[in-house]
Amino acid sequence: MLLPQQTIPLPPIFYAEETGQPFSTCLHCSCSLLDTQTPYLIEKAFRTYQPYASTDLVFEYAICLACFDTIWDTFSEASRQHLDAYFDDQVDPLARAQTLLEQQPLDVNHWVSHCLIKGTPATALTEYQLMAVGVGDLLVLSHVPCLIGGEALDEITTLLSKETRDELGGFMRDFFPQPPGLEEAFPIEPLLFL
Repeated sequence: MLLPQQTIPLPPIFYAEETGQPFSTCLHCSCSLLDTQTPYLIEKAFRTYQPYASTDLVFEYAICLACFDTIWDTFSEASRQHLDAYFDDQVDPLARAQTLLEQQPLDVNHWVSHCLIKGTPATALTEYQLMAVGVGDLLVLSHVPCLIGGEALDEITTLLSKETRDELGGFMRDFFPQPPGLEEAFPIEPLLFL
């Protein structure tokens, strides 16, 4: 299925928090993301503390689609089938892209205002992840950008085989290590590769 798409300048919500600039290299292979036409995935995970109206970035990264494909290939066949079936059942990416591109294509906040799966407003979520695809300094508007809330993330995690969860856990430990003693107290959830 060929999805409609449009590009806009990459908005600050998808910049690296540390630099305040677009991600410049792939987390996995360190290839340049801004000087080429290499498409890449951006993922940012947030946790909100409702009583304090505070939101913390849990992790963020950009990974070129070649590295993404390599990691996706490490997922068990069962995990890939379960994820494909889950998203096919929950979301019509063609209808979503067409609707959003017709309504307010230049307002990326419209694309990430609610959970893609559950429809929960972002302001009501305590955990969520943002996903987007970039090319150079442009954001691709197609099946992403999107936001997925904690409830949907929990459902997705249950679809993954132990083998796949272990692979993702290894990825997280390699690229987002936690100080000794904190890993069990504050586990970082596995990545959600769309």
